[in-house]
Amino acid sequence: MDTSTLYNFFHLHIPLISENYSVSPGVMDVEFVTNIDALYIILLQVVVSSIVMRMKPLRSMMSGFLVC
Repeated sequence: MDTSTLYNFFHLHIPLISENYSVSPGVMDVEFVTNIDALYIILLQVVVSSIVMRMKPLRSMMSGFLVC
């Protein structure tokens, strides 16, 4: 898998990550790429939970059924 685009993004914006999680310049670590997916799931779940907490229970359940 070509991870040069991901490496270039982190090297430009967050160089600390590209220095610590790259095998060689231009190549990101495979475990890091896998863990990015889990990070996105956690962050989006926090956002969804904060939105749903403001809703009434029945309305949030019906919205969840409609999304599914």
